[in-house]
Amino acid sequence: MNKQTVWRIRILIGGLVGILLGGCALDQRWRNAMEEGTLALNAHQYEKAHDSLLKAQQYAEKLEPHDGYFTAATLDKFCEWHFMQGQYQEAETLCQRAATIREQALGPDHLETVASLTHLAEVYQAQQKYAKAEPLLRRAHAIRRKVLGPQHPETANALSQLGDVYRAQGRTEEALGLYQQALPGLEQSLGKDHPRVGSLLTVIGEAHLLQGQSNVAKPILQRALAIREKAFGPDHLLVATTLSLLARAYVGEGQFESAESVFERALAIVERNKGAEDLAVASNLTQLAKLYETQGRNGKAELLHRQALGIREANLGPKHPQVATTLTQIAKLCQNEGRLAEADDLYRQAIRIYENGKGQYKASYADALKNYAVLLKRKQRPDEAEQLEAKARGLLEKVAAEPPHTRMVEAE
Repeated sequence: MNKQTVWRIRILIGGLVGILLGGCALDQRWRNAMEEGTLALNAHQYEKAHDSLLKAQQYAEKLEPHDGYFTAATLDKFCEWHFMQGQYQEAETLCQRAATIREQALGPDHLETVASLTHLAEVYQAQQKYAKAEPLLRRAHAIRRKVLGPQHPETANALSQLGDVYRAQGRTEEALGLYQQALPGLEQSLGKDHPRVGSLLTVIGEAHLLQGQSNVAKPILQRALAIREKAFGPDHLLVATTLSLLARAYVGEGQFESAESVFERALAIVERNKGAEDLAVASNLTQLAKLYETQGRNGKAELLHRQALGIREANLGPKHPQVATTLTQIAKLCQNEGRLAEADDLYRQAIRIYENGKGQYKASYADALKNYAVLLKRKQRPDEAEQLEAKARGLLEKVAAEPPHTRMVEAE
């Protein structure tokens, strides 16, 4: 008798014992506790969710003499509880245990086993453990393709998740291939106007932008926008996400007026949904400001950069590297306008923040040093400028030596 059969017999015996001892009532109590925990978790009521899941765990232990269905499902939900709070190590341990239980009880190719493996891969991905996440997602895709068929939406989702892992490692072309492979399955199984199709089109459009293919990205993002507007309404945050990407495609095509109106609409949606002081507003302000710079509208660009600066200082504190990046952007504008003393002060503020940081944002730090060096040359201080340029080169060499997925994502 193989191990899998032994586990199934144990679970069956446990279930029969549970029924004889009032297990039917316990089963329902477990389901009620899990439902309460899930609802609380979705509402980010973590303390309430924990209490409900703890009850579910206690019921599961009474229902099963050995770990089985109830225990694995409860562990999976506890994994989600830790994951949503950024407690990735705890989530990883629970996901591993749930996956082991399901694999032993149900077999390696069971869809519930695949669900646990996918959750574990997501936890690895959040920790940038891509080498561990990739084989799990490959396995999940192979099983779903075999069990559900190549056109099933969950099969397509497995491909898309694997693509996300590739993209996070800088393997954009490979990621794009997987996204494009997943798209027909979603369209066929869910319909061409389904929200999940819109989400995947948005990701595909962004991948093309990363490859500098604005002309390819634009029609894809236009289609994604139409789907999301129809599904969620014109003022949803997901609509704003697609709008921001579409605006970038317009910039890449030199269609600045279209880009401006789209950026402005995205900004308005984010402000209405999150409030004027949210960090997402600062990001949208920065993107619009950069567009104004491209058009030579430096006065309007500076106003938006300063507005973004205030938001970042309020949310992150005055010594955060993102504050330094914004200071550098304002300094460049002052420098271009001939306000050299003001620019000098801003560059020095930014550089002090980077120097006192944790070695993050190396590319932005190098950018500040290079631009300050240009200013120092204009002020007839070539020796100081040369030192800064050498330091900037050293930072950029370090960035180039880092694996793509370990590099700091430097916010706009």
